[in-house]
Amino acid sequence: MEIEEIKLLLQKEKISYPKLSEMSGVTLGTLKEIFRGRIKHPRIDTMQAIEQALGIREYKEAPTPQFSPEELKLIEMYRKCTETWKQTVKQIAKISLPIFHHTTKDGL
Repeated sequence: MEIEEIKLLLQKEKISYPKLSEMSGVTLGTLKEIFRGRIKHPRIDTMQAIEQALGIREYKEAPTPQFSPEELKLIEMYRKCTETWKQTVKQIAKISLPIFHHTTKDGL
């Protein structure tokens, strides 16, 4: 169910954000940010909690990602890294990914 549809349901059922927070376990601040549009893509588990609290049965389980053997090996290697090396990997990715996306998008 879309955010706007949930907002209409809340109005119809006269459920306040504090009450929804209590029902769903989602913090009041997060709910306000979602419904004000400040959080454009709420986490799946957050939306599932909201939908479950409201009795909406449309929520779906998050798909299980499928990793290639190479990706699994990288994940395994990353998990063995010290925190310092993990930070280094994150910094390299942060610098490299925008460059990679720009070059692949433009076909360079």
